[in-house]
Amino acid sequence: MLKEFVRRQSPWILILLSGVLFFCAYLNSINHKNSLSPGKLIPVFTEKLNERYEKSRLLLDQLISSEIEYSFGSLSESGAKLPEFYSLYVFYDETLLYWSDNSLNPYISSVDSLASSRITISGNGVYQVVVKRAGHYTFLITDLVKSRFSYHNDYLSPAFNPEYGIPSSYEISHARQGYPVLDKNGRYLFSLQSKDKGVVFSTQFTMLQYLLYLIGFILFIISIYLIYLRFTPLKKYPVLIILLILDILIIRALLIYFRIPSSLYTSELFSPLYFAYSSFLPSLGDFFTDALISALVLYLSFRLIQKSGFISTPKPFFRLPLQVFLTSIAVFFYYLVCYLLNVLINNSSFSLDFGNVPGFSPYAIMAYFIIAFILAGYFFISYTILRHLVLGAGWKTGSTVFVTINLIFFLFSEPFGYYRPQLMLLLLQGAYFFILVLIYTKVLRFPHLTSISFLVLILTLVSSYSLFINRGLKEKNERKLIALRLSSDQRIQRSGSFI
Repeated sequence: MLKEFVRRQSPWILILLSGVLFFCAYLNSINHKNSLSPGKLIPVFTEKLNERYEKSRLLLDQLISSEIEYSFGSLSESGAKLPEFYSLYVFYDETLLYWSDNSLNPYISSVDSLASSRITISGNGVYQVVVKRAGHYTFLITDLVKSRFSYHNDYLSPAFNPEYGIPSSYEISHARQGYPVLDKNGRYLFSLQSKDKGVVFSTQFTMLQYLLYLIGFILFIISIYLIYLRFTPLKKYPVLIILLILDILIIRALLIYFRIPSSLYTSELFSPLYFAYSSFLPSLGDFFTDALISALVLYLSFRLIQKSGFISTPKPFFRLPLQVFLTSIAVFFYYLVCYLLNVLINNSSFSLDFGNVPGFSPYAIMAYFIIAFILAGYFFISYTILRHLVLGAGWKTGSTVFVTINLIFFLFSEPFGYYRPQLMLLLLQGAYFFILVLIYTKVLRFPHLTSISFLVLILTLVSSYSLFINRGLKEKNERKLIALRLSSDQRIQRSGSFI
């Protein structure tokens, strides 16, 4: 009874579950925004700042008490043991004897002012400083509060010490405006001001939000598919699946255009930081979403057509044009797959080198999932189309049509300025078609471990070869880009010095 009820009401149950997930994501976003309000951030930051200052004093006391005779070797050993973002500077009389970091360049003449002022803006950042003297020696320990640079680019951008958990949109000011930061005795240190009213969400929060929205969207797509099955003659006329695809394309285009949900589009995953190509592939998050949804829709189409057939056999006059048209679609999608693999590899800022698998970032793992979704989607559409070609025309005529269409694409793509895959990729496409012919003619059983293994192997070789040929090109382009940016930054710096 319950099973029958769920089956009959499954579209509406899925829509309800989708809505629940969207609502949970919305409530989670509101709660997270409230936790990042200045009223909650500033007290935590102040407490952490004072804790680290006391830790600096303790570290310096331990260093001075443990050393009887100070040498460069012993100071180097002590400096190397300092926690991250702490730096040690040691003077002997007026000579700088040792420094563990060159981001700050203190002079002995400024040590007295550093001792009286806990917060200093110097070098490449804002620091809190502890100064102590022992005989001829003067010791400084600095703790980075926020980095700052005289000029910025994609590689140099101001950011707070991650220990403090403050968004980079906050600025440190000595004017008594904004949110005051006090020491443990209530004395004023500096103020924090936020110029950006938007909230930049953490990676962990972004991934949770994305998972909620993505699962909700997938459930929504499946519910639309079930509604089509129930209220349209989709089983009788599978070609109506095109209407479902158009519906999903329109919804997805509106989401991208209006940047919905906004909580995701303020995150690094949906920013150009790790990947960007075009207005419809502006980020890695968008690419992952589009690849997964495309694979899902093509799978639903594949499943429907496998059950109900594809197209009724047309009249002989229309048979060959239809076969040519469908084969052109299959070849076009293969070219598109190879092109998208190139786009993903060449426009990403993370490494996809299998030689460094332990160092893979979550974004690199997402990129490999994108590759898998793209190849899976290609299988679903090519299997359906080429099956109609081979079964309708015979494997000899079908193979002739397939080779002819490929030859036309190969000869005319480059002169017209379109992408053309390398010869090895075209040979792999031929091997893929050959395995499909064996499946259609029942030489190989499908689904079966042997046939599936052959298909997976060939598609894996397509992705591996794309990675191989684009890796060298990407490295060359990155070197050129870095050299160009460095030369540009140096010109900016020289012009600033001249002014």
